[in-house]
Amino acid sequence: MVKPLLLAVFFFSISSLLAQSNNLVYNGSLEGEGIERPGWVIPKKPVNNHPNWLDSLHDLWNIKQLPYAGASFTCFVTRDNGSYERLAQNLSSELLAGKKYRVSLFLCHSATMISSSPKSANKQVSFANPINLQFYVGTKINKSQLIHEFEYINNTDWAEYSFTYAPPKNQKCFWLASAPSKKVAKKYNGNVLVDMISIVEIP
Repeated sequence: MVKPLLLAVFFFSISSLLAQSNNLVYNGSLEGEGIERPGWVIPKKPVNNHPNWLDSLHDLWNIKQLPYAGASFTCFVTRDNGSYERLAQNLSSELLAGKKYRVSLFLCHSATMISSSPKSANKQVSFANPINLQFYVGTKINKSQLIHEFEYINNTDWAEYSFTYAPPKNQKCFWLASAPSKKVAKKYNGNVLVDMISIVEIP
């Protein structure tokens, strides 16, 4: 009974390592220190708002979750003044027309987050509402199109979200953006936590 279990763990570990080695996203687990993270770009247009980085020792914004993989993850928010956040990357290898790719992210939601709100005179208010996460691709970071939107992420434990994508033409970059849920009519404060981003070609 022990041997089959060990074999299963071994093959799972090997497959995980292979998936990571084939990942076109550089630093998909968002490791690093400070605002600048290796491989990642903060787009300046149309907004210059970037998500916040958290690590396994964080004590910020009353967020209770720890990283899914590695030592870091990031938190995207929307705000009741209509602002949102973006994060982008120029891929190590282009997404090729005629190929298929599996895009995967681990996402969850903090049901306890608090932060300052510009609309509330920068007082600490709740950001504990679920929001959406949008995924864009393009030939340039500021010339990208929306290809998928993860809707109303309200799970508080990490879960894998994925979709397949067949680019109509070669694509060089992608970016992520927070967005309010379409279930809510007005602008509001909310959050989504993101870790372990991967794009892998499907054979």
